[in-house]
Amino acid sequence: MELFTNPWVIGIGTAVIAGLILRFVFGVGKSKPKHYQISTATEDKNPSASPPVPTEQAAGDITPQDIMNYLDGLPPLQKDSAAQHYKGIKVSWLVNLRNGYNLENGKLRLIMGTKGKLFPWIFCDVDPEQYPLLRVIKETQPFRVDGEIKQVSGHDIDLKNCRLSF
Repeated sequence: MELFTNPWVIGIGTAVIAGLILRFVFGVGKSKPKHYQISTATEDKNPSASPPVPTEQAAGDITPQDIMNYLDGLPPLQKDSAAQHYKGIKVSWLVNLRNGYNLENGKLRLIMGTKGKLFPWIFCDVDPEQYPLLRVIKETQPFRVDGEIKQVSGHDIDLKNCRLSF
């Protein structure tokens, strides 16, 4: 019984009891479960899932913003390989002419964007003689570009086999 009258034992016992009360009653010192969430721009929370690639009958349904939102939601080292999935998809987009310049092969390199969006930049090469209206079109006038995705890189989408409709 001498053990229970020793002030050291009473002090330590009191501290242990106080610690147990704090831990189990008030939750002090309990480790909280860590919740890690990978944020993506799409509904699919699996970052290794395939990108939203349209079917043949819905090829024109994917927008430049859909592509960028999906790629921006991926981890940096997965973006390049995911961008490869868009090659060859046929698209039809309403765009605005931002700029353009002449290429050495006589074609005109167009730099386009979508209304109200800074990115992505959309590029395509066309024969300027087929589209003389390009020389006078205003930046605010939308037109349609039909083509096939050649490459997606960063915030740029390069198209090939382009046809323009004004």
